[in-house]
Amino acid sequence: MGEVTMLSACLTMLSTGSLVIAYGSCSASMLLVNKWALLHFPLPAMLTFLQCAATALIVQLVRATGALSIESVEWRTVRDFITVPVLFALALYSSSQLLHFGDAGLQILIRTTTPAAVCILDFLFMGYELPSRRSAMALVGLVVGAACYFRVETAITPAAIFWGAFYFVSISVEMVWVKHVLNRVRMSTWTRVAITNFVTAIFMTPFTLVNPERERLVDRLTLVTPLSRVAVMSVAISCVAGFALSMSGFKLRETVSATTFTFVGVVCKFATVLVNQLIWVHHGSSFGAIVLCCSILLSTIYVAPKKRELVKVALENSDEGLEGAPEEDASHDVEEEAGQETSSLVMKPVARP
Repeated sequence: MGEVTMLSACLTMLSTGSLVIAYGSCSASMLLVNKWALLHFPLPAMLTFLQCAATALIVQLVRATGALSIESVEWRTVRDFITVPVLFALALYSSSQLLHFGDAGLQILIRTTTPAAVCILDFLFMGYELPSRRSAMALVGLVVGAACYFRVETAITPAAIFWGAFYFVSISVEMVWVKHVLNRVRMSTWTRVAITNFVTAIFMTPFTLVNPERERLVDRLTLVTPLSRVAVMSVAISCVAGFALSMSGFKLRETVSATTFTFVGVVCKFATVLVNQLIWVHHGSSFGAIVLCCSILLSTIYVAPKKRELVKVALENSDEGLEGAPEEDASHDVEEEAGQETSSLVMKPVARP
């Protein structure tokens, strides 16, 4: 029984590890792919719209072909799940506004502080334990690493402060609330991906019509500024990467806590910045690369928190095992003594009259 339990635990760890690697690879490469796409297609709102619309379309095409059994989307399901894409869209919009009024360093610095807030929300509302001492060291290490790498300017505008606070609250709440909805609303990962990206595409539509992006879009539609093959290819690859990120992200959210998912996302951002610095050497110094590498290595000591109920059950089982051990040994001794007495009676010669 113990070997079966150990084997099941090992398989679960391998499955979770593969999901972390898949999501981490998609998340770390997504920013680089987007940077390449925006270099040849400088329409950020339209690029986000195309990625979300393409992901929702891919899910519908897979369902239409019958290759996979995907349940049809009903209004009741959308109603119960609608808060997820809304919060996702708010976090996405606040992130873009923060990048507009601040810089990428400030955005990533704020992002690295979110696991600390999410772990408290997990403890208060989701029934998880607080991080252990070594996990807390990993969380603090990310924040310190980000603060050392990104030298945030002292002259921060009030708009950057407002959108930074809005982004911090929205992304923290989104991480925990999505996990709550995934536990409460049962549906396949394909359906979750389709609803989230479809609603987000609708949310992003008005922003594609705002200047100066509207003028650039009109220029490309009227062929004043024709699209190059590289632009089309980069946008297509970013759409495929967006689909892979959505699928792996929802799969990982189902398996791990909101704190762990947030932590993995932050480590992926550090890896992205490191790869970006190695590709474009002029973007950073060797000291910055060392800080990023140390932060990523420190993140490996993080241990995912467990549900308090699971810990309580495990402790109760261990206590029962300790209490039952003497009784089992005693019964075993009694049976052994009885067996010895029986054998002695059998082997003892019987005197004939």
